[in-house]
Amino acid sequence: MAQQTPVAPPPKDNLAERIRDSYRALSGWNRPLYWLVKRGLPWASLFVVFYLLCGLVLGWTVTYEVLVGITSPAATGHLVLAWVLSLVGWLIAPAFVGGVVGYLVNR
Repeated sequence: MAQQTPVAPPPKDNLAERIRDSYRALSGWNRPLYWLVKRGLPWASLFVVFYLLCGLVLGWTVTYEVLVGITSPAATGHLVLAWVLSLVGWLIAPAFVGGVVGYLVNR
């Protein structure tokens, strides 16, 4: 009888392949959790990065006050950044929160 050569095991997945597989496996989750992770997390992380950037440039107190509408963006040193922050605080943040709540209430 002929001897069989041993078969080498398949190579281990690298980090990029494991992240890709984890991301693709999200579709097995229930719909609200899937939606929050797949759609909500990227937008929320962009908001956090933008808020941190504004906090470093404008100052933390001014950033918070412009975001919630206490201080006018025109009263800051960086007008363009402050106006975008004000628009995010008045338009995008409430729309995002309303969308998440509306989706979860319907589920």
